[in-house]
Amino acid sequence: MFLVFLVFLVVFLSSYPVLEQKMDVKKLKDLVTEHIDFPKKGILFYDVLPIFRDPLAFETLLTHLTHHVMSQFDKIDVVVGLESRGFIVAPSLALRLGAAFVPLRKPGKLPGKTISAEFAKEYGTVSCLGPPFCPHIAC
Repeated sequence: MFLVFLVFLVVFLSSYPVLEQKMDVKKLKDLVTEHIDFPKKGILFYDVLPIFRDPLAFETLLTHLTHHVMSQFDKIDVVVGLESRGFIVAPSLALRLGAAFVPLRKPGKLPGKTISAEFAKEYGTVSCLGPPFCPHIAC
């Protein structure tokens, strides 16, 4: 089965269901800072970068993400990282899952053949491009 797993860190941190790991998750949440009206009025921006400044916190995050994904899916083929913070977590997670990593970038940032995807964010629609990463499936 071909699965693509997108890392949505804030959603994961706010909904992680395993009770025995609540303390770890609380410590991770405490590191995340909120910035009201950034990048524009009406947006609440969650800055996850402090997690990456703390090696133990980053290791904890990766361990929890890995266990969570492995408990939900039999096999992950590809982990997709959205520019640019997704480039921090997704390759490490992919390595732990034995999966490929595929970066999604803004148009014009990748050479060669690419495929396109659009998605909605808090402050508008974003187009991302990535290399064809599924040769066994018509992309």
